[in-house]
Amino acid sequence: CAKPASKASSSVLSQPAPSPKKKAAPAGPPCDRDTLVRLVKAANEAADADEEERAVDALKAILKENVSADLLVETQVGKKIKKLCKHANSSVSAASSDVMKRWQK
Repeated sequence: CAKPASKASSSVLSQPAPSPKKKAAPAGPPCDRDTLVRLVKAANEAADADEEERAVDALKAILKENVSADLLVETQVGKKIKKLCKHANSSVSAASSDVMKRWQK
């Protein structure tokens, strides 16, 4: 005959694991090509000019856009954002990493 499990271990096993909080993808109309290219260009130019705050603002604006996989393939902007992930400024690299993570979902 098997021993009954203790109350502490059975309550832990019966509880579902907490789900990680994910940022929801932006809803709304898809982003158009010109808007995406303009925002990526602004982020790159600001980062090159050591205007970190402006670069982060542009990257945050990209996060708000509903970017399709087809548009990413067409524009190849992921390559430019990936380079910003290695930027010397931690705010710029973190914001660009957030963009890359969103697009990988």
